[in-house]
Amino acid sequence: MGKKIAVIVKEGQNVISNNTVAEGSSKPLIIKAGSNQSYELKDIATGVAPDQIYVVRDGKNLKIKIGKKDKKADDDADIIIEEYFEHDNTLIGVAENGEYYNFIPQGADPEASYYSLGGETLVESETDWLPIILGVLGAGAIAAAASGGGGGNHDAAAPDNLTVDLYDDEAPIEGEITAGTSTNDTTPVISGTTEAGAVVTAKDDAGNVLGSATADDNGNYTITITPTKELSEDTHYIQVTAKNDAGLDITETSVIFTVDITPPEAPVLNPTDGSPITGTAEAGSHIVITDGEGNVIGETDANQNGNFIIELDTPVPDGTVINATATDAAGNESQPGTTTVNAALVDAPIVYDDVAPVIGIVFDGESTNDARPTFSGTLDPSNKDANIEVFDGTTSLGTTTVGADGSWSLTPDSDLAEGIHTITYKKNGGDASPATQFTVDTVDPAITMTINDNVGDIQGTIANNGSTDDTTPTVEGKTEAGATVTIKDGSTVLGTVTADGSGNYTFTPDTPLDVSTHTITATATDAAGNSANTSSTFTITPPPVIDLGEDGQLIHPVFVDGNWYYYWDKDGDGQGETSGGSDFQDTFTHDELDAIFMYDANGNPRPSNQEDTTDTYRYAELEGYNVALPSYGAETYGVQAGTEIDNVPPGEINPTYDDLVAIWDAFNGAGTTTTTGPGTPDGWSEGFYWSASEFETIGSQDEKHYTMDLTNGLGGTNGDHDTYWVAVQVVF
Repeated sequence: MGKKIAVIVKEGQNVISNNTVAEGSSKPLIIKAGSNQSYELKDIATGVAPDQIYVVRDGKNLKIKIGKKDKKADDDADIIIEEYFEHDNTLIGVAENGEYYNFIPQGADPEASYYSLGGETLVESETDWLPIILGVLGAGAIAAAASGGGGGNHDAAAPDNLTVDLYDDEAPIEGEITAGTSTNDTTPVISGTTEAGAVVTAKDDAGNVLGSATADDNGNYTITITPTKELSEDTHYIQVTAKNDAGLDITETSVIFTVDITPPEAPVLNPTDGSPITGTAEAGSHIVITDGEGNVIGETDANQNGNFIIELDTPVPDGTVINATATDAAGNESQPGTTTVNAALVDAPIVYDDVAPVIGIVFDGESTNDARPTFSGTLDPSNKDANIEVFDGTTSLGTTTVGADGSWSLTPDSDLAEGIHTITYKKNGGDASPATQFTVDTVDPAITMTINDNVGDIQGTIANNGSTDDTTPTVEGKTEAGATVTIKDGSTVLGTVTADGSGNYTFTPDTPLDVSTHTITATATDAAGNSANTSSTFTITPPPVIDLGEDGQLIHPVFVDGNWYYYWDKDGDGQGETSGGSDFQDTFTHDELDAIFMYDANGNPRPSNQEDTTDTYRYAELEGYNVALPSYGAETYGVQAGTEIDNVPPGEINPTYDDLVAIWDAFNGAGTTTTTGPGTPDGWSEGFYWSASEFETIGSQDEKHYTMDLTNGLGGTNGDHDTYWVAVQVVF
């Protein structure tokens, strides 16, 4: 679950704006800096500053990434404050104690470093504001200071929702603009919903104001961009801000899309005797063929090389002027290409490939993996029974005769050699027809692949059957120049890339791979359809330690019943056992856990009328990891039998057992592990562990939760004020 961060812009004691941005959303929040402003970062879920940010100075601009970078080269910003360093501005946050501190650098280079709260307290509470303390990055740190929400707005809140939709109302292709699509509409309609009465302002990605509107009583708004502010031909996104009567606002960003108003070049029609009609146009464009009166003769799409063909049952009459237009994905239509039907023309032979994976017509200059393609053509029906001889250069490939409908075809009796072939035909021994030239290529491309780890202390090539902590490893290698390389994880396609002119390719997954074993396959397919692949298997392992800052760390992960569990080393000493016994500095009360684990699996907070952790609301986000307090799944109260899960193979799933009972069962001394305790994973403290499962008490004020004693399998209940150890499930 990516964190949602509020960015509160203040001048003195006045709140100027309240923006929101999601961690890792790929759509940065862009703010234009003013003079003497402070910028407060607040995690909306926790109400305090994010634990860690990565700050980079980019000229006059300040770039902020929430949390940790995925890899060393990852500098994608979640927040960009433009012209920050042109003014005396500050960066601040509120800690868990309710006091404000500066964000200060943790590394030696303050212009590119992790930052966290530190230094002296700036204010005593969120509403007790002191004068701003100013600083600039060049002085060695970003000094931060508190500024206030004064002006009588202490109880006001920014709008809690804002949606942004884009609509293309420019013919010929109208409708919703979705992510990654193209449009020929330079003034798309901007609409959505927000707080009723809020003033909504739209800007383009360069910060230019496109227009504004006021949300109606139902919260709906519509902004029409005036022609004088039309978008340029380029890739864009729209940033929309809704500000309510209290002066507080929220900002959201639209999908990324492309404005394209340039029509394709006019198609080039080849000379034709009426059928087939062939030509070239922009790759992927839609081709419409009409006669001189504007009547549609046929439609098709240009292939990846820009070639197209329309075969007609009845040839277009001699002397007919035919036109062809091309329409691209944005809806731009070209000027027409034109030619006139000449029935006396002799067409070049058609070459047809019927060998998978690429089946269809092989156009002049293309390649095929079919060593025996079919050659065909169409003459006037008056040529019935005429003799057709097909040639490859000067070599005869065989003869056939014209059918009653004027068509003929021939398939060679033997394979054509690898390489270029020039195919013509003669009718009744007359002159040779125009030629179709193509390449026979039946050789599979060679391909190599390496998978590289780019994060953590150990980086470099991941060996086959090796392990890594990089969830987005880089796949790279070499193959035939121009080949399409498809990357799969098992049977799931992760993406495709095209090898460059030297045959090199590289690919990085957009979505992190899960913590498990993966078999990555790279398949290279050349222009003729030949393919080859190579595979490598590796395991993504969980980090051995998850640093929780002041809250200690998670250590000693174990994989049980399909889940990863960590021991919570609260005092951060790296141990669950000290001096031969359990580390009592690592214990929690359940009252403490109730304040941490308060979300369901989808990130929804526990209802306000519930105070205690439950099996539903048992999730939390700790240092960017989604974690859960274990549940107690035993059906009986007392000692568990410990016979259902032996954890062989690791992660064996037993749907009848849950979390703590599964851990006990997997480590119960049955000879499957070498642990120090009968049901305790190695390195964990021995004793009782808290679960999220409530125990309903009747007539008692002492709230209780189930616990599990991993030393003997005893399941029971204890009061929430008692102190016991904690294991957490980390959801990778």
